[in-house]
Amino acid sequence: MSWMKSLSNHYHSMRKQFPDSQLMIVFDIDDTIVDIRIPLLYVLQKYDTNFNTSYFQELTLVDIVFEEWHIQDWLPEIVFDENERMKIVEFVRFEMWQEDTILLSHRPFRGVLEIIRWFQIQNNTKVGLNTGRSKTLQDITLDSLNVLGKEYRVSFTPDLLYMNPLPNTLDKDITSYKAKGIQYFQDNGNKVIAFIDNEPANLKVIEDV
Repeated sequence: MSWMKSLSNHYHSMRKQFPDSQLMIVFDIDDTIVDIRIPLLYVLQKYDTNFNTSYFQELTLVDIVFEEWHIQDWLPEIVFDENERMKIVEFVRFEMWQEDTILLSHRPFRGVLEIIRWFQIQNNTKVGLNTGRSKTLQDITLDSLNVLGKEYRVSFTPDLLYMNPLPNTLDKDITSYKAKGIQYFQDNGNKVIAFIDNEPANLKVIEDV
């Protein structure tokens, strides 16, 4: 059974238990709604273009099995010069969250926006977003997600988005912000019945929220 079918079944079960409650399903964004491999590949190949190198010309999505904050652990397999690797890491960390990268390369996983739409049209049900992205990216995050969601009639608003309050999206203490995000939604009258996130550590930390 797919996670989407399991989530739907769980929702129906919770609705029977709490028929009058404001239910909420919370999604992470990166690697949950958005396939973050695509912008990472885009940025790496942009590096080749900008600096006339060819490190990443033959790289494909299948080769990307890491997130941007782990790129320094993977680069030695391709780039042997340490100074060049540091240059690439700095380039990736800057370019990954620029507006043009987000608008040009962010794409959703298949089926995820359809199930979000289904939840959004259910009575007394909301979909929240809980992300480690910096709050400085709020406007571009909402703009890009609403562009992606337009054909599915999916839309997101600031009141249903919780973000990392610090200016650095790569801040390591992401798990604590995820827990605060769930608490934020609950404090605002929502009964959070599910949190969908690709990182087990983030799921574990909210168990006691």
